[in-house]
Amino acid sequence: MGIAFKGFYQGWLGGLNKGLDNLIKAQEMLASVDDAEGKATIDQVKASFYLSQGEFDLARKSAKNGFDVYMNRLPRREAFHRVCYLAILGMIDLKEGKVDSAKTRGTEMMSLIPSLTPDQKDRGTFITGLLQAEVALAEGFPDAGIAINKRTKLPLLFDLSDLLNTISYNTPFFKDVIARAYAQKGDLDRAIAEYEKLVTFDPESRARFLVHPELHYRLAKLYEQNGQNSKAAEQYRKFLDLWKNADPGQPEVEDAKARLSALGT
Repeated sequence: MGIAFKGFYQGWLGGLNKGLDNLIKAQEMLASVDDAEGKATIDQVKASFYLSQGEFDLARKSAKNGFDVYMNRLPRREAFHRVCYLAILGMIDLKEGKVDSAKTRGTEMMSLIPSLTPDQKDRGTFITGLLQAEVALAEGFPDAGIAINKRTKLPLLFDLSDLLNTISYNTPFFKDVIARAYAQKGDLDRAIAEYEKLVTFDPESRARFLVHPELHYRLAKLYEQNGQNSKAAEQYRKFLDLWKNADPGQPEVEDAKARLSALGT
């Protein structure tokens, strides 16, 4: 599974095209040994990659491929896999501006929570709350988004040695809805504080999410907006270093370079 992890990290570091190539190679290898569940997990990750690229039809197709395999192979876990599938579809809906559709998916996810086993409930509840909070932001209700997300328990990562589980645990990539909600409210200090938490390892936290490099970029923009230029420059540099091998033409990279140059620090 090393090639799957390599592909995931390449995408994490902005190289989505190379990452997808390696994820596809990993799927071919898994298919050769009839590991359908592993192949399905990678389909879920590919859906997140395609979502980041704005390839919404491919994202839906990849998510559906993975979900269908889970339903055929692991029907006893239907409720959990349906929650995960609906979460991806809801995130795609939001990117396309289909807020009502995403809201409906969130409601369906919530109805499935009582059917989850104890080891599935934290994860299922977390991603349900994440989608519902994103819907609240899209509807222009940041306070509702903050309230939803704050009452959601962070999920544990049970098995660090399971590479596919680690990859799945870190999708969807972005979990900064509270920070964006405060920014939407115009409360830059709280938005910055939330991003600072997200990019700083906390040994006391239950969660073991990887820090997505783009969070440094988002934090840098808030620092800049708040007049904290030296901190903004530091975060822009960190982001650009992490994404030095990103796919050419990534707008975040080009914008970070321009902003850092304008800061002159």
